[in-house]
Amino acid sequence: MVGGVLWPVTKPRLGSIGRQISSVLDQLYYKAKAIAEQREWSLAEVVRRGIEYMALAYPVQETKEGWELPILKGSAFDPNFDKLDLKALSENEELIRH
Repeated sequence: MVGGVLWPVTKPRLGSIGRQISSVLDQLYYKAKAIAEQREWSLAEVVRRGIEYMALAYPVQETKEGWELPILKGSAFDPNFDKLDLKALSENEELIRH
């Protein structure tokens, strides 16, 4: 707040994917608000219960100690990688899949 006036908050410009994500988040927010109102809970309570549900439904798996990022052998790399036409390779791979 500056001088008793709130600075106007503007939404950032989003691409089409960003707008879709924003729309989904808005829909979830309004659904959560509706649930809170119907149950006479706070929004924080709805979020807490949602997280508790997710924690039960999808328990965190223990991680293995000592894992390290594997180091690839030099022979696994193409020495002319910077000259490869990655777009053509990608298109060819798509044709093979279909």
